[in-house]
Order: sequence, then C-alpha cells, then structure tokens
Amino acid sequence: MKPVLSSLGKPGATVASIAMAIMSGCASVPPSGSGASVPAQVAGQPDAALRQRQDRLLAQPLSQDTAAELALLHPALTPHYAALQIDAASRLRLAHAPAPGSDAARGQGAAESKVERTLTINLASWLAAPALRPQPTAATARAGEAASDNDTQMAAADAIGDWVFFTRRAWVRAIAARQALRHANEAVRLAGASQDLARTMRQVGSAATLDLLRAQQLHAQATASGAQRDAEARLLREQLQYRTGIWGMAIESLQLADRLPDLPPSGVNAEGLEAVAVSQRVDMQAARAAFARHEADAARPALHEAHQAMLDAAALRARAEIRGAWIGYRSRLELARHACDVALPLAQRIAEEQGKRYNGMLASVFELIESTGEQIDAGARCTAAQRAFWLAEVDLQQALAGLGRLPAPAGDITGAADIGPNHAGDH
Repeated sequence: MKPVLSSLGKPGATVASIAMAIMSGCASVPPSGSGASVPAQVAGQPDAALRQRQDRLLAQPLSQDTAAELALLHPALTPHYAALQIDAASRLRLAHAPAPGSDAARGQGAAESKVERTLTINLASWLAAPALRPQPTAATARAGEAASDNDTQMAAADAIGDWVFFTRRAWVRAIAARQALRHANEAVRLAGASQDLARTMRQVGSAATLDLLRAQQLHAQATASGAQRDAEARLLREQLQYRTGIWGMAIESLQLADRLPDLPPSGVNAEGLEAVAVSQRVDMQAARAAFARHEADAARPALHEAHQAMLDAAALRARAEIRGAWIGYRSRLELARHACDVALPLAQRIAEEQGKRYNGMLASVFELIESTGEQIDAGARCTAAQRAFWLAEVDLQQALAGLGRLPAPAGDITGAADIGPNHAGDH
C-alpha cells in the first residue's frame, strides 16, 4: 500500500509545540523584526502581567482577533497550559512573537495577507521550527507512557482550541445580534408610525377599522420581535464576555462594533488547502508523531500496515473536513453577496419608487409602509447571511488548524439567505 503522507516530512513536533502554534496566530502578529517580547515583570508577577495585557486589549474596540487573544488569557485554560508546560510568560510571548527558527523570526517575511495569516493560524511558521521539546523515544520511556503523555497533551490542546474557536464564533454572534437589533428597532419605529397614521385616517373616515387593526397587529409583532432581539443581543454579549474572561468593571469598558465587517472582496481559493491541512493540522502532526512512536516497536509487517492505515485514515479525514469547510465558506460568501449586494439594493430601490408613487398620489400609505417593511426585512436577511458567512470562515480556520471539535456542516446551505428577522440561522 502506497503511503499517503510519504512526502510530507518527518514527524517530530510534540503536541505542546503544536499548541503553541495555535496560540501564536489567534491574535494579530506584529511585523517581523518588531522585537515583540514579554515584559520583565512576567516572571515574578504572571497574573499581573496577564491583567495588564487584558487592559490594553480592552482599550480598543473588540475585534475577532482581540477576542481570541483575550480568550487565551482566560483562567479556565490554566490547567490545560499546565499540561502542556506553558507558563504565563509563554502565553504572552506566543500571541505576538514569530515562531523560533521561522522565516518571520529571521526577518525573511511573514504571511502574504491577513486572510491567509488568520485562516492558517500561523501553524506553518510554528510547525516548521525545530521541536521545542523532544518527543520521548523507546530508549527513554516506555511506549505506553509516551502514548499516555501524548494523549493528555492532545486533550489539553483540543480544549484550548475549542475555547478559542468558540470565542471567535461568540464574537460573530454578538456583533450580528447588535446589527439585527438595529433592524428590529427600525421596524418598531416604522410600525408605530403606521399605527399612528392608520388611527388618524380612521378618525377622519379615510380608513376602515380592519386597516387600523392590521396596523396595530403589525406594531405588536414588531415590538415583540424587538424585545426578543434585545434579549438575544444582551445574552450573546454576556456569553462573549464570559469566554473572553471579562468581568467586574472591565465589562463597562468593553467596546463592541454595531455591525459585522464588510464581506471580503475575494474569497480564499481552494487551491493548496488540502495540502496545507494534511501537512500542518495539529491532529495530523500528532498522528505522525504517534506513527513514529509505534513504528519504533513495530517488528511485524502487519503492525506496520495497521499503523500506516491509521495515518492514511487521518489524512483522509483532514482532506474531507477542509473540503467541506471550504464548500460551506464559498457558498455562504456567495449567498451573503446576493443578499447584501443584490436583494437589499433592489428592495431599497422599490421603496424609493413607492415613495415617489405615494407623493404623486398613485399609491396608498399602506403600500408605502409595506415596501419600507420589505426593505427592513431585506436588511435583516443581509445581516443573517453575513453572520452565516463569518461563522463559516471560523469553521474554515478551525478545519485548517485541526484542533478542537469542528461543527457539523449545515444541512441546508441554501437557507442562509432566507433567514428573516425572526429566524437567526446558525450552524
């Protein structure tokens, strides 16, 4: 049987060094040669240094990368760092300094673009560096002990990955909820105006009782939806605060954007993603390390074939996950572009034309209100589609990293653009 991974390099990186890789790219990395270093007081006062870093991050509006770095400082992760033998000083250094021995550390360049740097989590530069901690061999430790240590480290790394990627998704959900709340408040304002107008027209005999009742019903529905959106925004902000470790007075200083970032002008190309995933994913690095450890004691050909089959199965899983994540990413991007760049402008134009007809006494006030409401609904669908895309982008990041539990693909990829103001889709 031909090895699937025979040309992908030698195993060697420990799970601890792989975990450092995931942490190194979860925040914006300074340009190479920036001399990023750990404050001198970290060694003596690690908790104080971590709090100082948190304060500096909270002094600026919270971006997705900033939220991810705050998540890395969360006290809930301390036991996992201990299992990986990562101290407070390393936690601060790994978020900003290039990997030792990497091209960026030598001043020979960094990632080509922020998109690539974000999606690959800088795993390439970290995993290209020499192993920071030698892997135990059969000569220095029993195979069972080495496997047990590896499993413990892998579980710790997965826990850190789960926390970081959940925080990234929590940031997307919290910002999208604020954006949806804005649409809901506009709908309440419009429904209130229509109710007042219907009441006035009913008093002068220009509208039927049924028209007034419908306007009142519309206002009641919009008010209920607005209250629901407000509660969702508050709850999702609370979840983000917890995941980033913000509490006490720091909550008051947390600055969140009112809207999601604009869609990227071009999406990530699929070319080369499978090779990157198979060569650099954390689980693939761990699988190659386990393969080398088992091969040292595999005297029989049958054992070699079994170990190779396990490695090949891991590679197939990595390829399948990255393909699935990329399909979801591209589909959500196309749907978001349609909802925001085609459907929303069209609804705005219709509302404008209906306004002209109303001013010319060619349309009723209720037709005007209806077209304006459709414009607000189109805005809400745009928000939902943007939210689905940015969540899919996080899925692609995680599929490239191979760390933590990747969410199952959405069953109905076409449903994102059909999500109205009362149905916030998720996956």
